[in-house]
Amino acid sequence: MEETFRKYELISKKFVDERFLLRTPYPIAGITLLYLFMVFIFIPNYMRDKKPFVLKNVVLVYNVLQIVLNFYVVYSGIPEMFAHNVQFSCPIPNEKLLYTVYWYLLLKIIDLIETGFFALKKKNNQISFLHVYHHVMILSLSYFASVNLKASGQAIYYINVNSCVHFVMYMYYFLSAYNPNSKYIRLKKFVTQVQLIQFVIMLLQALLPLYIKHCYMNIPLVLLGYSQSLIMIFLFGKFYIDNYLLEKIKR
Repeated sequence: MEETFRKYELISKKFVDERFLLRTPYPIAGITLLYLFMVFIFIPNYMRDKKPFVLKNVVLVYNVLQIVLNFYVVYSGIPEMFAHNVQFSCPIPNEKLLYTVYWYLLLKIIDLIETGFFALKKKNNQISFLHVYHHVMILSLSYFASVNLKASGQAIYYINVNSCVHFVMYMYYFLSAYNPNSKYIRLKKFVTQVQLIQFVIMLLQALLPLYIKHCYMNIPLVLLGYSQSLIMIFLFGKFYIDNYLLEKIKR
């Protein structure tokens, strides 16, 4: 196992060195800062005296793109969970896995466009702390998983679960954008429940490598991912309580 890991460690280093987005953290840091600048400064100032944009067709195309890309990530990522007879608790990275993790990073960059749509449509209530924090942290964690072979192995489980959830989520977004008055609007609560369940799953799965001595893991990154799952459970849980449980009581 050690020999296999050393082999892929060399492949991983070459893989990272050959990609502009991975060689240093500066491109991802720059994209993050540009995202925050556009969403909180540039677009609001630009839209101050303008009517909200009507982006129905653009949003529909974007949702279809997300559905296809998330399906592709799951399609390419699930086989890597079982490659080389790996254990669910302790995956051994391989060359194909590196590409899956990298494609997931690119997908998280594309995810940022969604916030821009909200800003252009002046739906500022949707640009919440939860929304922005989630995008920024997932992008950051995806970068660290892409450049750290030990993290890539563990990340494949999160990537598959998260991409499955996003596949469902963007199916809902497409249906609700296509017909805002359709019966599918009622599925919003279900989508939030699915999002919460994914973080519970990842929270439990992240515990496993901490108790398995032969895992080739970057423990600080595991703990960071674990802490983020806890934060997401708290934030999504608060959103769920405020928007569904308390609203029901008020009615």
